[in-house]
Amino acid sequence: MLVRQKILEERKKLGISSTELAKMLNVNKGTVSRWESGDIKSIPPETIKQLAAIFNLSLADFIDSDTDYYYLLSDGVNKRHSPSIELSEDENAMVDWYRHLSIKEKKLVKRLWQPS
Repeated sequence: MLVRQKILEERKKLGISSTELAKMLNVNKGTVSRWESGDIKSIPPETIKQLAAIFNLSLADFIDSDTDYYYLLSDGVNKRHSPSIELSEDENAMVDWYRHLSIKEKKLVKRLWQPS
């Protein structure tokens, strides 16, 4: 289950509104709605951790099968998707930066990166 789906499901389980959740996280109600709808693709790492705590879930259980957030797990890498080479600190920073881009920004980066 994707994180966006988990937010909606867990919020409803707790019986709290998106407005209440937004207040807990100190964000706008619209932000919560856009997370749940998938309009916002990248949620800040600290917010993901806060959400897991609010929903009383481990980070691993909250992230579930959403590979976009596997980097937040304690070992930093999902075993099923671990790279065959070690990345430098700069390379890891670049990967982290890329993961936080919107879909539109990722498409632009891919177009710039691909040779003509």
